[in-house]
Amino acid sequence: MNTPEICTEIIKCLKNIWADQLLLDFTIKIQDDTITCHKLVLAACSEFFQALFRSGMREVTENCVVLKDVSYEIFQLILKTLYTGVNVLTLDNFIHVWRAVHMLQINFMVQMCEGFAIASVKIDNWENIYTVAKHLGSTTVLDNLHRFMLRNFDQISLSATYLQLSFNEVRDLVKSQDLCVSSEDLVLESVIHWADIATECNTESRINKRKNIIDVGKNGCGLRKVYSDISINNAMIECFSRKNQLIELVSLVRTYLVSPSVLSRVYQHELCSENKNVRDIIVSALLYHAQLTKDGQWPSAAINRSCSIYTHVGVYVKDSRHFRAIRASDETWFDLPSFSDLKDCVQLVTWDGELYATGKPLNRPNENCVLFVFSENSWRKVCNLPCHNLLLLSHGQFIYILNKDDNVIYIFNPRNMKFKKCTQFVPQADVKHATVFANFLLLFCTETHNRVEGTAVHQFDLSSNVWTKLDPLDGPAEQLISFKNDKHSYILQTNGSLWVMSQPIPLNGIDFKCICKLWNCDKKLHGALTYNDKLIIFGNDPLNDPKGANKLVTVPGHVGKIKHWGHAFKSSNFVPVTLLKTS
Repeated sequence: MNTPEICTEIIKCLKNIWADQLLLDFTIKIQDDTITCHKLVLAACSEFFQALFRSGMREVTENCVVLKDVSYEIFQLILKTLYTGVNVLTLDNFIHVWRAVHMLQINFMVQMCEGFAIASVKIDNWENIYTVAKHLGSTTVLDNLHRFMLRNFDQISLSATYLQLSFNEVRDLVKSQDLCVSSEDLVLESVIHWADIATECNTESRINKRKNIIDVGKNGCGLRKVYSDISINNAMIECFSRKNQLIELVSLVRTYLVSPSVLSRVYQHELCSENKNVRDIIVSALLYHAQLTKDGQWPSAAINRSCSIYTHVGVYVKDSRHFRAIRASDETWFDLPSFSDLKDCVQLVTWDGELYATGKPLNRPNENCVLFVFSENSWRKVCNLPCHNLLLLSHGQFIYILNKDDNVIYIFNPRNMKFKKCTQFVPQADVKHATVFANFLLLFCTETHNRVEGTAVHQFDLSSNVWTKLDPLDGPAEQLISFKNDKHSYILQTNGSLWVMSQPIPLNGIDFKCICKLWNCDKKLHGALTYNDKLIIFGNDPLNDPKGANKLVTVPGHVGKIKHWGHAFKSSNFVPVTLLKTS
């Protein structure tokens, strides 16, 4: 006979002795009803009865105890499980059983009830389960309910119980990348409603409700009064602190994805008018919507959640015509459709959220480049370009085309498909990188002084059409890259020097400040992207170099986590873009 069979036989014996009412030695009184059972079974299964039997209290000598917070029917069900091993839980009784076995400290039945609650949770009962789990301190059920609330936030946020959630619970929902919502509008509105309930609801009513909850299952008048007084004070503090907590919640909403109409309505809300920090966030989101075009890099407030049909990726050219992309959220790689009639890809650029690429015609290498756009999971020709040795960057309404052969910058408007000459840039300048900061176009060129290679910086003011040469930067211009996050715009050199760009006052140019060295060796660079507080750098990993052991993994105040990806690039740049997940 194996162990399970032995256990089954023992259960049968207990069942028979209980059915025959043999050797009963303890009485439990519940209101007007009396139940007789065995001390041994109670002590073996319940820490409450085990402690009682060891206490020497009057109930032990009299072999009788009065239970006040358990009904006769529920205790009979508990005894049935203890004596027979039968699972008695149903949708109608499991909450009552759960409360009772928690009070009696029958731990294996507590686990049974928690498992039943998790398996049974639905939209029509989650509030009751949440209330009990919160009162009983069931972290197992609460953790599962958190995931349930993430999946069903559209309906959860409309419930009365949502308004009773703690700040930490609401914060953990709102900040989660896995929050499943039909629209970010709903997230912002639910946060405002949660904070506003502190002024809308009757505080005394909230306190009374809290008092009724905490009184359940408490023994001893003195303890109940102290506990209630503390909780009442906590409830009052919670109500009055919600306004102050609103700023953190709003900062976690992807406000750049909220519709302008909802943003405008929230801006006019009383809570917003009372809080400058909240107003600033709303105004920033409205200004983001007002931009004529948006570049590829995503502010944290514009990052789509996992439930979105969009995904944030970085794209580079694997070899000649084949494109690879890395998903920023989980750093997984996938292929994009390749060019079919081009020999080589020269440059990638994003404009107004779309991915553009230039390529040279197949079998006609001396002809000018062709501009393509990635649309509906395929490449579509846009137009022929007036040059074939070029750099691309986007800003505002235009794509800027730097013709390195004749030092001319053209501007192209993808909306009306028109080209025009913008300016002539510095003759004989060996341009290695171009970027835009504020309203300035910046060219970074190789410059040598006393046999030491440095980086010359030429600034073009797009509003006044004036060129200015700025102070040179130490370090090489070759393979220099630029990127930005919510805090700053940056320049990164192959020697690891990280520069932050800023505008002095008065606004007459750009300042560069080297804030640190990310590594102490030479690293090939192709580009970088930021995703929330993470920086992903594309090029060879400096740890592969013996001198690269001092590689930084974070830059406090700037970047929370630095990752390196060393995939084999050809000569492509690397750009961030938002694509449909079907891509």
